[in-house]
Formats: sequence, structure tokens, C-alpha cells
Amino acid sequence: MALKIINTQEWSIEQIATYGRDLTAAMTKLCEKFPDDLTVKSIMADIISGKNQLWLILDESDKFKAFVTTEIFISEFTDKKRLHLCDLGGEGGVYLADLVTELEKFALSQGITEIHAMGRFGWQRQLAKHGYKPLVFRFGKDLTA
Repeated sequence: MALKIINTQEWSIEQIATYGRDLTAAMTKLCEKFPDDLTVKSIMADIISGKNQLWLILDESDKFKAFVTTEIFISEFTDKKRLHLCDLGGEGGVYLADLVTELEKFALSQGITEIHAMGRFGWQRQLAKHGYKPLVFRFGKDLTA
């Protein structure tokens, strides 16, 4: 199955609404996995405000498969621009990482020279195939347990 990733920044609300039911379901499922970090409202607020870009992942028949959000981050100290991969939900699992090359093209067109993604360890092998490597590890401990 051939997948494509589309930046919706220039899309009208009507174009995005075509995928509304599936997009909302994918966002809801993602938020259920990470209830302390995400809500559908917070993801949508970041998109609507322009803070984050919404990308739709569609199959060859333009059927919704997944979504990803990105953020163009500019360091206030160095002015270095990075593309942060923020949220990913829907069908396809780690194989969606193969679409990162399209995000790289977008980043370069915006004068961005670095991409950062935060995700589960399971993504490491697939992202490594595209030249990504771990930069830091985030450690956590539940103090209520």
C-alpha cells in the first residue's frame, strides 16, 4: 500500500472536514494512550493557532490512515530552527516513519536543518534507517507507586 503525507496548512476547513471523523477518532485514541499529556482539544488548539502544522497520511485512494503534527521551533538563544515531530496517531505503526523523508523536504524548504522526534523506543530501528539516532533519554518515575 502506497501512503502519502500531505501538509494541510493551505487547506480550507471544508477540505479538512472531509477527514474530520477519522481524524478525531485517531486523535481520541492517541489521547487515550497518553491521558496525562494530550487532549483532542489541546492538539486542535495548537493546529488552529498555527503553532503546529497538521499533516494527513492517506492511502492511494485518499482514504485517511493517520495524522502527524509538527512544530517549527526556533531557539530563543541561538535562532536555530528545528522541526519537532509532535503527535502521531492512526494506523500504520512504525512503518509510518518511512514518510519522514517528506517532512525533511518541508523542513529544508523552510530553512530548517534539523528534525527532532520524541517517541517510544520501538521507533528507533525504523527511524535509524533514515539516519536518525537517539540524542537524549527521558527518565521517569511514578512517585505515587
